Amino acid sequence: MQENKKKQILLVGNPNVGKSTVFNSLCNKKQKTGNYAGVTVASHSGNYVYKNEEIEVIDSGSYSVYPSSEDEAIFSKYLIDEQKNYAGVVYILEALSLKRGLLLFQQIQDLGIPMILVVNQIDQAERRGITIDIQKFSESLGIRIIQTNAKEQIGIDEIRNAVHNNEFVKTDKISFETPNEHRDFIHKLASHKGFDNEYKAWMSVSLGTDLGRLETVMEQIHDAEAKSLVPKRLQVQETVRRYQNVDKILNNVISKKPQFKELLTEKLDRVLVHKFWGM
Repeated sequence: MQENKKKQILLVGNPNVGKSTVFNSLCNKKQKTGNYAGVTVASHSGNYVYKNEEIEVIDSGSYSVYPSSEDEAIFSKYLIDEQKNYAGVVYILEALSLKRGLLLFQQIQDLGIPMILVVNQIDQAERRGITIDIQKFSESLGIRIIQTNAKEQIGIDEIRNAVHNNEFVKTDKISFETPNEHRDFIHKLASHKGFDNEYKAWMSVSLGTDLGRLETVMEQIHDAEAKSLVPKRLQVQETVRRYQNVDKILNNVISKKPQFKELLTEKLDRVLVHKFWGM
């Protein structure tokens, strides 16, 4: 009998969203975490067995597919170059920082990578009077959402089950709209290089790694625009447009009680850290 191949998944999200807690819960291990450089973006791996299937979890993350450090560059390269080796991405959003986390989520989604979406720490949002309409949120993003409270082990088995059943969703709809001034060039580039979607062409230029080769390509497709492209400017253009889109989504799915009762700890802090009464 042939031995089943170990299934590999990527556990991805921004630093400090509870991703390492989810990793530890899935793999039943303790992983050192911290806010200093490298810890939250460098890859860690672990394994777990669920319903007789062994899963390898690669824990990695960033703020964007465009790297600002060596660790993030390793993440972006692995995400893009190793697609055939992993089943999909389990993406962790934190309920209190949805806007920040949705930038990377939508970039990965637009690359056509299969994903499972997890929203962690919903309880923290609710304690602050923030309500997320999960049904609307799910519909807006075109993906099912698993709600978790990783510290309490809530939702962890639901993630394991979704991975086991290969409930990764690959979308054909691109959320990022190429700016008009670059649309013709990106369309020609995607066609020439055989990309199955135009965002991959946009990203190949925005990363800046292909610019030398692109000038040769541009000569072949008779387009001089490559010489005037500045990758960092394209990245900023994309980030601004994506956040505009994210704002529209979140305005439709998040509500906050106008006069929500303050947390007990916040009330106590007003007294305990007061420069007079705190004494």
